Amino acid sequence: MSICLNDGEMGYLQELAAVQGLQLAAYLRLCAFVRKLPPIVPPINKKEWRKLSTLGNNLNQIVIAIHKGSIKDTMPIVPLIGKLIDEIKSLQAALRGHEPSQNDLDEAQF
Repeated sequence: MSICLNDGEMGYLQELAAVQGLQLAAYLRLCAFVRKLPPIVPPINKKEWRKLSTLGNNLNQIVIAIHKGSIKDTMPIVPLIGKLIDEIKSLQAALRGHEPSQNDLDEAQF
């Protein structure tokens, strides 16, 4: 299969693929067959994104410990965990360059 693109279109698609860390062909297949593309994180924010991901993973471990019963008195920390999760999701959206929608808050990955 082949497609015709002008120089501007080709450059734009190559830039989008590069931001995702993909070759152009892989990016186009992803666009064609997957409805939701991974979030684009501006390169300047990748370090901060990794820090947030680490924080989210640590928070997830705390939640797992609570569910397993390893942490006995959860009443003081459960509301704080909910607030932290919301804040992490909001910061992730901001690092992607937009304000979070409810969909972002529901689907954000740590």
